[in-house]
Amino acid sequence: MKKSKLYTRTGDKGETSLVGGQRVSKASARINLYGNLDELNSYIGLSLCYIQEVRLKNTFKRIQDNIFVLGSNFASLKEDRENYNLPKLKEDELIHLEEEIDYFDTIVDPLKYFILPGGGVAASHIHICRTKSREVERQAVDLGDVERIDLEYLNRLSDYFFIVARFLNKIENIKDVAWVPNK
Repeated sequence: MKKSKLYTRTGDKGETSLVGGQRVSKASARINLYGNLDELNSYIGLSLCYIQEVRLKNTFKRIQDNIFVLGSNFASLKEDRENYNLPKLKEDELIHLEEEIDYFDTIVDPLKYFILPGGGVAASHIHICRTKSREVERQAVDLGDVERIDLEYLNRLSDYFFIVARFLNKIENIKDVAWVPNK
């Protein structure tokens, strides 16, 4: 079996192909969206280097799989998705995130104020995941060519990262840093 080359040279002039074969600019909103989704997935992978809890590791892996599902759909026009039998997010994935948010919310102290991102190394990485998922969500809304479940999942994802960052700080005995505006 002959191994194919990693590079194709088809994008050398600033264009790339969607799943349906359409050529688009690498600067298009769609390409930017799934590029940022890939960046989010990379931050999640980096964050996993700092996480020991099996429950978190399992959910993060599941999230990474779901990000690939989202990416494959964002890389195709809505009308083409059925033609290529692309995987779709299932309602179970949204429910799973909500259950995880609820679980960790019972462990952390009640939130009484806005907090600054940071704390321990793991929590700080997770805050980057949180803000990156918000960026991806904004871009998906702007694109408008996305499924309802995809937007709901992205919205829940940033909430999940927020509560996980708080949880990681708590188990490391690091207090949330309250934002106290200068008056």
